[in-house]
Amino acid sequence: MTVKNNGSMQHEVISTEMSQTQLEHRVKSISIHTNYAYVATLGENAGLYILDIENPQNFEIVGFLQMDGELYYEGLWDVKVSNGYAYVTADCQYEYSGTLSKIDICDAENPELLWTITTYPRSEYIKVFDNHAYLTSAYYGFHIFDIDTQEEVGYYEYYPYWYSDVAISGNLAFVTEVTKGLHIYDISLAMNNVSPDQNILQDRTIKIEPLYPNPFNSQVIIPLEINQNGIVTFTVSNILGQCLVNTTRAYKAGSHNFVFDADQQDLRLSNGAYFFNIQYNGNEEIKSAYHIK
Repeated sequence: MTVKNNGSMQHEVISTEMSQTQLEHRVKSISIHTNYAYVATLGENAGLYILDIENPQNFEIVGFLQMDGELYYEGLWDVKVSNGYAYVTADCQYEYSGTLSKIDICDAENPELLWTITTYPRSEYIKVFDNHAYLTSAYYGFHIFDIDTQEEVGYYEYYPYWYSDVAISGNLAFVTEVTKGLHIYDISLAMNNVSPDQNILQDRTIKIEPLYPNPFNSQVIIPLEINQNGIVTFTVSNILGQCLVNTTRAYKAGSHNFVFDADQQDLRLSNGAYFFNIQYNGNEEIKSAYHIK
């Protein structure tokens, strides 16, 4: 028991530590549902811990799902539980990108990863309401995902706001922002209702301009334009269909140049045709360029 004096009156602040457990990783976030605590951790070999807290004086770890690698680069950021599933956000190795994952937690001792999707930009915090996940980002607004189709259905992006949390009431989203207070958005169109809002997503499209120089010696440039933030995958192959390079880039909406440099990749290309496969949100285009020494 601690007695504090605030200058005008005394009041009692009572707190009791009932129990403690040591996890192998740094703890980032926690969600409580029924008699279980779901703990998101950071660091190498991090993941989701499940703790039985029915007896708070003697709780124990009953389940663990390791989530590491390039899709969970720094571990898990946030966890929320809804209808027998845990939803977690994580940082990933791709620049400015993150991931959203769905985990079956019906069997607490054997949690099962169902799917992971890449999100752009990276999102730290998550709220789940009905069949939608709301992800907030420190620098890039908040994004709405349909967790049945695993597709992004709406976004609200106002740099340099620092969005931190979101609450949903009907067709309104109440979003807190660290430096500028509270923002309220109409999300009815994203919820497949009525009343449009200016930042609802349209179909994602990509436009590829002619590659140059063509023919090329070492370096070739792929000019592209995308209408929404997203992940673009580039695959370079030779005339035999052998894959030489496969890489992924995260881009904001607008025009960009992807540079393929054979020397930088330590590739010794022979004269001939090379094919550049560009994929973006299910769209795919194949361009060719001729290499000469």
